[in-house]
Amino acid sequence: MGEVVMRRVVVDTYVMISGLLFGGVAGEIHQLAAERKIVFLVTPEILSEYEATLSYPGLGLDRVDIEELMRGHVLPLCRNLEPEGRGRTWTGDPAQDMFFLCAEAGGADAIVSGDEGFAAVQAPPVPVLTPGQFLGAV
Repeated sequence: MGEVVMRRVVVDTYVMISGLLFGGVAGEIHQLAAERKIVFLVTPEILSEYEATLSYPGLGLDRVDIEELMRGHVLPLCRNLEPEGRGRTWTGDPAQDMFFLCAEAGGADAIVSGDEGFAAVQAPPVPVLTPGQFLGAV
């Protein structure tokens, strides 16, 4: 069998924000998207969460910085979906379920998350990989 090529991924908020601001393994994933080797699948709710997280005071970003990051470094790398089936649950937590719903609706190859809650989901619609596992698979 040939190598599995992952093209469509859903990244949780931590992976997205870490990749944008701090680099490391999450930054390598972000770079793959910048190089058009993968595309981030998102929904309006996921984009709102990314933006809200960038607004945390501890990050020290002002409104202009946040808009620039979203417009210049997030939105161009994403395919925005409007999935049906809102209300479906995998975890019982709408803040986590929105990532699974997006992955299912977009035919994602994986969800990338370091959150143990994501990894513990029984029968996820797509594989849940840590950032390191994802990089090892692409």
